[in-house]
Amino acid sequence: MAAGGMADKPETLRDRQMFGWRVASDLPLPEWPAWSPEDTTEPNLFITLDTVPPAPAGATAVSRLVSHTPDGFRADVPGVAAALVAANGRRVVLDIRVGASPAAVRAMIGGPILTLSALARGWLPFRWSTVEVHGHTIALGGAAGSGASTLAAALVRRTGSLIADEVTILRTESEAALVASGAAEIKLWPDSVAALALSGAIVRSGQDDHRRGHRPPPRAALSVSSAGTRARRLDAVYLIQPHFPVGTVPLTWTDTTAHLAAGLRDHTLAAGLLGRQTLGTALATLASTVRVRTVGRGQGFADLDRAVAAVLVDQGVAADGR
Repeated sequence: MAAGGMADKPETLRDRQMFGWRVASDLPLPEWPAWSPEDTTEPNLFITLDTVPPAPAGATAVSRLVSHTPDGFRADVPGVAAALVAANGRRVVLDIRVGASPAAVRAMIGGPILTLSALARGWLPFRWSTVEVHGHTIALGGAAGSGASTLAAALVRRTGSLIADEVTILRTESEAALVASGAAEIKLWPDSVAALALSGAIVRSGQDDHRRGHRPPPRAALSVSSAGTRARRLDAVYLIQPHFPVGTVPLTWTDTTAHLAAGLRDHTLAAGLLGRQTLGTALATLASTVRVRTVGRGQGFADLDRAVAAVLVDQGVAADGR
């Protein structure tokens, strides 16, 4: 471990579950669920703490935070950490900067490091929450603050289960898009918890935002029914439009591909690593294999139940989720 970084680190916490990967981490990752002791699968993501040397002369910048090196990728978030990610996405070496908060480091792992690891394995990361309701796998996206996590929690409340919150990774095949399972918690703002009348929510301090350099207010982490670790076929993507009339509306092909590209966790990084042609082909395959709709959220919490019903009816499920 780099001198001075995370000197107060708790005891090593290994064997976590991240999108179906067994993660062996020298850094505690409390936001991610523990790997089942009954599952003897070998770890396929290792996160170790050590010194990361400066970028070599032959490194090529891929995005603002990431460069391509002869051995893989280097991510550097100023004031937080530098990381080396192996070319296959399965090993990460993390060099934590002096004074970096544990929350900021974990946010980096869940941000650029997760994105790099997923892309290196051929998975695309999106800013979506994903749930399973009556056998239907549904992704929910939209602009920041549009309420994807709130709508996901409302759907889970209707006898659904959670696949991923805030970040969804998927890979495209010839006739399907497969979604990997993420964390077993939905992070909600306190007003969403109150509106949904949810119990069991644990309020945690907001994570440092390394992009904007501030700490957001606390949110509630709600443990919910998890859909397990296996990958699932994605059936539909709903793009949330706050303050639009409640209902679902199909999109044209052009709008579909544009919205899917906008939903990527880091479009510049994905295009730089995969190539624009390969990325474009993957997005076109996704657009042709799943139903993409907009869903109006109406007037906030007052119309939330109607928005849930609109999604369920569009999926051929009764409005009450039965």
